[in-house]
Amino acid sequence: QDLLLPEGIWFDYFDGSKYRGGQSVSIDAPLEKLPVLVRAGAFVPTVTTFKHASEYSNDVLYVDYFSDASVARSDYTMYDDDGEDPNSLRDRKYQTLTFDASHGNTLNLTTRLQGMYDGAPTIRRLIYRIHGLSENVESITVDGKKVSVSDNIDDLYQHDLAYRKDAVLYVSGRLQSRLDVRINLPRSNSIE
Repeated sequence: QDLLLPEGIWFDYFDGSKYRGGQSVSIDAPLEKLPVLVRAGAFVPTVTTFKHASEYSNDVLYVDYFSDASVARSDYTMYDDDGEDPNSLRDRKYQTLTFDASHGNTLNLTTRLQGMYDGAPTIRRLIYRIHGLSENVESITVDGKKVSVSDNIDDLYQHDLAYRKDAVLYVSGRLQSRLDVRINLPRSNSIE
């Protein structure tokens, strides 16, 4: 399938392939795989898969961030409520999670949590899945503390640390009101 992409850098959400915008690109689009492209600098929050709304849990929040040196700053605000009260915005029974990124010699990711609603988790495990970084990262800190890179993805659910799978860097931290992740980069992580 040929697609005319707007300016910017674009990622295939599923396999991480990068595309330069402002041109037509050919992307495979078999019936079983809908092409989903995400602009560099985007935040995409998700939770664990569930079958019914009553199973929804945001105790663990995944945030895909699509990093590219061409995007110096980006931000996104997510609204979260109990999923039941249709008046949650009017009654201010919700939380906002604000995600900020700045990209230079370091990639800084800051998450701020504000507000409250009945049943909101007091502490969330936030797992960033960072796409687009080179395999070489000098160091990673979570809330000012250097973290190691684990070889076991399951460790992400218990500890502040990092994990790498293919071209995705996972960084895990506990979010109570603010979470700061800093990744020191050795060289440009822009598209070739």
